[in-house]
Amino acid sequence: VSGFAAAAYRFALAAVLSCFFMADRDRMLLRLELAIPCVWRRNAVRAGNEILRELRLYIRGQATIALAVGVLAMIGLWIIGVSGAPLLGLIVGIFNVIPYLGPVIGGVPAVILALSSSWQRALLTVAVLFLVQQIDGLVISPRVMGNITGFSPAVVLITLFLSAQIGGVWGMLLALPVMMALRTLYRVFVQRKES
Repeated sequence: VSGFAAAAYRFALAAVLSCFFMADRDRMLLRLELAIPCVWRRNAVRAGNEILRELRLYIRGQATIALAVGVLAMIGLWIIGVSGAPLLGLIVGIFNVIPYLGPVIGGVPAVILALSSSWQRALLTVAVLFLVQQIDGLVISPRVMGNITGFSPAVVLITLFLSAQIGGVWGMLLALPVMMALRTLYRVFVQRKES
């Protein structure tokens, strides 16, 4: 109970702080911009805008992957006769954003619902969800993220693998956004030197 209460407190605090930051966004950005020395200010603002654009693309890519996984899970669950397949597909898609544990957490309701029908259907549900995750991990995520980030699918897979080894779940969540931000900073630096 204490762990759940602490997690709920952190979530509520993050939500409240996010609201305050969004309400005061323009003033905070202006103060941050004025804190940068005049010599670097123009390039820093440009780099910040470019990084923001890249991160928006990343979030759009994650939403696309979640939608694709949710639709595949819905179709698979519907084919094997699990009731509530659209809602379960939505749950699987949403939780798919969380690496490693997300697909397991998202699949639990589907397995429990299928188990209430029969153990054979529960096994089929596990097989369908496993197949969907394999399709996502080997085809959907590398392709979508490769197209959006401009990295090849092989680079995306290698980056996710290495970041998982180094930083676990957080490493996987932050790997591509950090790579995109570093690439943007490098691009802005090179263009500054060329001009």
